[in-house]
Amino acid sequence: MSPAGDSLSISKLYKLKEDGSNCAVYRGGTTDYLKGKGLHCHLNGRVKKPIEVIECINESTKATQFFNPTDTAFTTPLSDKAVEKLEDAACDYDKNEGIGSDVLNNTLPTSIYRKIQTCRTLAEKWSALQAMFEHRGNIVQIDILTKLQSARYTSGSMQAFLSQLTEW
Repeated sequence: MSPAGDSLSISKLYKLKEDGSNCAVYRGGTTDYLKGKGLHCHLNGRVKKPIEVIECINESTKATQFFNPTDTAFTTPLSDKAVEKLEDAACDYDKNEGIGSDVLNNTLPTSIYRKIQTCRTLAEKWSALQAMFEHRGNIVQIDILTKLQSARYTSGSMQAFLSQLTEW
């Protein structure tokens, strides 16, 4: 999919209101979108960041060699195939984290995003965001349900009444 296609998709997502009054709808829509992009494991923190290879220059041959971070003595260099596999995994991880963070960046008010931007992973950002509004969402849902149950059309524009119901 082209980048323009992703931008259009992201722009159609619900945007969280500053007061969090639509957090239940936002949570559902954003979760579904990220699941559709294959990022559910990033969202719940089950994906771990791949190990980063250590680059070291061999003093005798002046050649660059790569080592596993657990090889502190630099005795067993990794093969080119192993390095490529680890780097591909790291690129995929970073790409997916970036996609998820971009979704949050484009659907959250700036003031809320600033509070979570220092989190290192998408799962940490999502968890911090949920913690901000965990109680607010339930209160808002109960309030909206009460409004809907007590709403009665009495007079005036039926379209305005239906618009109000839709907004709630």
